[in-house]
Amino acid sequence: MDLFIPWLPQNKHYIMKIETKHRVIGLLVILALGAIFIPLLFSESNLLTAKLVLSSHMPTPPALPDVNLQPPTEAQVVSSVTLPVLPDAWVIELGLFSSPSSEALVERLRAAGFDAYSRSDVKEGQTALRVFVGPEINKHVLEAQNEQLKKTFKLDGTLKPYTVQSSIS
Repeated sequence: MDLFIPWLPQNKHYIMKIETKHRVIGLLVILALGAIFIPLLFSESNLLTAKLVLSSHMPTPPALPDVNLQPPTEAQVVSSVTLPVLPDAWVIELGLFSSPSSEALVERLRAAGFDAYSRSDVKEGQTALRVFVGPEINKHVLEAQNEQLKKTFKLDGTLKPYTVQSSIS
């Protein structure tokens, strides 16, 4: 059977080579299938004649422990609640200021790229605001920022520990 395929050379030997190639590949496939299935036919545990054994015996269920289900008391609920432990951090306390000046200072610090905030504090019956920069877990970062605050804003702050519990007021 001669087929005209334009990109193949029209040579009888070339067509014969393709037919030979197809025959060799077919022979290899048959040999591979035989290598897989012939050992299964001659093994002692013959898969073709295996029988399925069904059992109607059901094992007894395990004994369940006696559980006393009572709602916990309020003391048990309160004692079982634990708060997550957060790492300590550090802040720079810049000072205690009156309300308008502290708000302006916080805005200037934020504009310069510092994480600044203020907290209200009552001293001698008057309300004032403490200005802080931070918090930061790495103390060395705040020490460098404190030097920058001294140069830029002429403020000499003090490093103080900052914890979540002390910030809630």
